[in-house]
Amino acid sequence: MRSMLRVAGIVAMLAAFSIGSAAAAIFYVADNGNDGTGNGQPNNPFRTFQPAVNAASDGDTIICDGPFSQTDGINIVGKSLTIICRDGVINPLTFPGLVFRGGQKDTLNVIGLTFVAPPTGNGNLLEFRRGHKETLEGVQLIGNGKGTGLVVQTVAGNSETIVNNTIISNFNTGMEINPGGSPHHLRLTDVDIHNNDIGIAHAAGTLWISGSRIGSNDTGIVTKAPLALIDNNFFANNTAISNTFPISSDGNNLFLSKLIDFTNDNFPRLTQR
Repeated sequence: MRSMLRVAGIVAMLAAFSIGSAAAAIFYVADNGNDGTGNGQPNNPFRTFQPAVNAASDGDTIICDGPFSQTDGINIVGKSLTIICRDGVINPLTFPGLVFRGGQKDTLNVIGLTFVAPPTGNGNLLEFRRGHKETLEGVQLIGNGKGTGLVVQTVAGNSETIVNNTIISNFNTGMEINPGGSPHHLRLTDVDIHNNDIGIAHAAGTLWISGSRIGSNDTGIVTKAPLALIDNNFFANNTAISNTFPISSDGNNLFLSKLIDFTNDNFPRLTQR
């Protein structure tokens, strides 16, 4: 009963947002679903996400009401979708766990899923390629000591990735933003990034981090971005923060255990504005 009420609440919320615009469809996946005979309706759900993604159109929502798990990855191309799965686990047999290849207007919202890297191998658990805007809310990315948790690469300006209330741990690189891409806006709020070789590698664009905890990484942040705003965060037990441009801060940050390696004469000092 509690599970049904939770889904009903989500559906009511989505219906409220659709008032005044074309009604969006909702597709369901469940452990007791069937990819062959299912149609994505509450009484006949799909078993895995990919058939729901294939059936969905721009603006549609895919819901799983857990407990839910699958071992297949998800591939989203050229669609704006929302995925809500507050008690679901994607544990792919091979990398990646999710790939989003969108156009300049495509968006992706992922709420509540846990992605667990394969026990062996090296790759990207989540890949966001060329989309306009992506949001992770309440997501967990758990690595195997290798690979990258989240890679974001864009080819057009004014794109944005927002990560809220999310955990990223045990990767070679927790987040890699714009390797070879165009300037991109990355906003992190209430995020835990820990036990990675590199917590965040940020190559181009604007980086905002607030209310987050970045700890026990070999290197907390590597940034080549000309603007990084780091406010009211907790940094602990990182070997260093490395960057080629100054990191500025508008707020109060707490630094512990060798946050910055001052042995490098070229290392720019943290400045408070």
